[in-house]
Amino acid sequence: MKSLIVSAVLILMVAMRPAVAQQAGQDVVWVQIEAHPSLRVAQDRARLYSGNLDDVNGFALGGNWYGIVLGPYTRTDAERVLQVYRSERQVPQDSFIAYTRNFGRQFWPVGADALNAAAVAAPLPGTQP
Repeated sequence: MKSLIVSAVLILMVAMRPAVAQQAGQDVVWVQIEAHPSLRVAQDRARLYSGNLDDVNGFALGGNWYGIVLGPYTRTDAERVLQVYRSERQVPQDSFIAYTRNFGRQFWPVGADALNAAAVAAPLPGTQP
């Protein structure tokens, strides 16, 4: 009987792993601040934002569009970043929360792999470079 219970618990643990992993992946979000149909323009804009803001990344969005995003953050931190940077006019007013599933190949920073990174702490207001 004891081995039956242990087996049932192990089966449940294995069955729950994808759900837990999926939930953890959903906790990581981004703040999309711009999108451009030109890779060169997107790279130039990402470079410009990187001089003023932390955590700037760029990804292919599909359909020959390239997005500039901040993050990855937890949902709470991303909402705070969005609120603060909008109020400081550091990002466009139409910036929004974006999800990893919408991103393709990373183009900024060159050689980085932010898609597989954990959420980072949001920068404190007034601490940008």
